Amino acid sequence: MKPSKVMVSAIDQINSQFNDRFADWSAWDDSYAFIAGQKPEFERVNLNPQSLANIRVNLILFVDRAGQMIYGTGFNLQTKRLIPIPNSVQQQVVSNNMLLQHQSANDSKYGLLVLPEGVMMLAARPLVNSDGKGPIRGTLLVGRYLTAEEIARLPQTQQFALRLLPINDPKLPT
Repeated sequence: MKPSKVMVSAIDQINSQFNDRFADWSAWDDSYAFIAGQKPEFERVNLNPQSLANIRVNLILFVDRAGQMIYGTGFNLQTKRLIPIPNSVQQQVVSNNMLLQHQSANDSKYGLLVLPEGVMMLAARPLVNSDGKGPIRGTLLVGRYLTAEEIARLPQTQQFALRLLPINDPKLPT
């Protein structure tokens, strides 16, 4: 059974809203200075467990134009603790040059990433100043796992129910 256009549209809208939520983080003088090594206190002030819990992310990465990770951490939303970035994320995200290439200051990429740990909403946005201008200094990558709790938070529609199931689940419905 093919997914309905309504379902695909709803999932795209959810991903788009997730991406848009981080526009102010990627177009922010403080982030812009941090990626250039000019604001060392940024990490302590803005990338602490309280801040990451407030924006409900499981992953945040700052990658410079050369593809070097300047800062990155995983975050467990249940325990409110910083955790290492899973190897699967490093392999699929950090090494994915396409996510790190931006044609303009307004360019962004977003979608779902299937990882061994689960399905993650991912947004990749160019790091520019607060006026939304460049030159682009790098990429902000943010991710949130689509756990049962997160799915329950999603806007409900009358047209369909959303469940995430592993593709190799022998009990996968047709």
